[in-house]
Amino acid sequence: KAEPKQLLHRWNLSLAQLALGEYKEGWENYEVRWEYYPEMTMRCIRYAQPYWRGENIKGKKILLWGEQGIGDGLQFARYAEVLKRAGAEKVYFESMLSVRNLFEQCKHVEVCNYGQPPGDFDYQASVMSLPCMLGRMGYASDPADLNMEVPYLFPKITTDVLDFIDLDLNYKV
Repeated sequence: KAEPKQLLHRWNLSLAQLALGEYKEGWENYEVRWEYYPEMTMRCIRYAQPYWRGENIKGKKILLWGEQGIGDGLQFARYAEVLKRAGAEKVYFESMLSVRNLFEQCKHVEVCNYGQPPGDFDYQASVMSLPCMLGRMGYASDPADLNMEVPYLFPKITTDVLDFIDLDLNYKV
């Protein structure tokens, strides 16, 4: 077992690698967060199904969840498309109620409420682990090389939202 100081160095290395565009190494080293922050593991991995580590996903059902808030879900939901291409039968996304309508527009996932997972799934994973785990399966670690559809989220514009945005900006997520 690695010493906490070694884990911190690897964590910091991962952040530097990601900032430099060294995605394959950076995402692999980013996985050290589960060892460095054991309280995060206890808080995030809440279900009995195994954590997905890049095993063959063909014909399997996977539940994805955000670990650090809504933002990581918004950024990394795009990788659900790659899971579907890899053969996942279903990709579930656990969403907070406040943004559920946004994730429901993502055509590669079926949305469930936070804390209310679907009854039947084979694996669970944090969306933040997807670049690493897909890299282990041979997919590119740089999102630019994955030919993912953009935009991948399509917000429903309601009258209460219109008060807060300038419609001339052509927002894309």
